[in-house]
Amino acid sequence: MYAFKKEIGNLGGILTVWDPNIFTANCVIEKDSFIAIKGLWKDVGTELILVNIYGPQTEIAKKKMWFDLSELLKYNNAMWVLLGDFNEVRFFTERKNTEFCERNAKYFNEFIKDNALLDLPLGGRTYTRISDDSQKFSKLDRFLVSENFIENWPSANVTIIDKKHTDHCPLILKDGDVDFGPKPVKVFDEWLKHKESYDIIKVAWNTKVKSYRPDCIFHDKLKLVKQELEKWYSTSHGKLGIEIEELTTVVNEWEKKAETSELSEAQHNKWMAD
Repeated sequence: MYAFKKEIGNLGGILTVWDPNIFTANCVIEKDSFIAIKGLWKDVGTELILVNIYGPQTEIAKKKMWFDLSELLKYNNAMWVLLGDFNEVRFFTERKNTEFCERNAKYFNEFIKDNALLDLPLGGRTYTRISDDSQKFSKLDRFLVSENFIENWPSANVTIIDKKHTDHCPLILKDGDVDFGPKPVKVFDEWLKHKESYDIIKVAWNTKVKSYRPDCIFHDKLKLVKQELEKWYSTSHGKLGIEIEELTTVVNEWEKKAETSELSEAQHNKWMAD
């Protein structure tokens, strides 16, 4: 099931999709800058209101959005999840090489405080929006939830994942997610979307290796799995896919470096050349 709000400025629209086996919607509310879906979260047995937001640019429009959202929150005691591109930051540290408006940030923080909302922690990366020239960084996207949401999921957190097709990074909301550090073997997640990859992994893992120590056996098996997956993907899908993924990895690494430090002109030129 889905709900769609048509064009908002330069945006093509806002789309919210849900599984009717998990969530039953009974009301859709549209305003200038958001679309709210009200319904029942079946597994929890609790009323949930999910608000998908695309914040406006001007101060007047932003204040109207805070007012409309506050009015909506005022008359409902349901569990709340507000998500999307708020087009605003809360603190000076949430922008880099872009203008920070203290007044607009103040309005945003007052909205959060007055409605007793909680700003879920974001991990994975520092910023959610990166300009096309990779010079400007902002934390514009986030999840705001009600206190009763946290009562049900106290370990809820959000992960920022690498962007691919837009200037915004996707966000994933999870409960109790644990960061196990870097992957022990460099395997592209795209490979695991293909059904046949699991047969490749199974055969490779069951292949005997020469090592005798348990830790060395484990290492060699992982290495063999990686090699067999690379052969399979190269044969089945050509080298282009691997090259695209490798280049994407390089871009993401440069972006992460630029988030935390100022790049020299030489470094930026090398980035563009890569």
